[in-house]
Amino acid sequence: MSKAKINSEEFDLLIGLIFENITIIPKEEYENYAEQAKILIKDMKDVPFLALCLAYKTDGIWSDDAHFSEQIKIKIFKTPDMLLL
Repeated sequence: MSKAKINSEEFDLLIGLIFENITIIPKEEYENYAEQAKILIKDMKDVPFLALCLAYKTDGIWSDDAHFSEQIKIKIFKTPDMLLL
């Protein structure tokens, strides 16, 4: 909450919305995009998330992680952007 600069009520709302819409995607469905993702982002822990976005041609990813902002292939939505939605 402190990192996103939101209060506990906003946090609870966001978490509730997230968990209503979670779908588990098997690694096999996005692992072919991992090499492309590795080129785009420095933090290897972020590679699976970026690879998934590439595989599913998503509208973007919600993250306040600065590493995601280093790439320009996938649109990044920060928490304030999500609150506006």
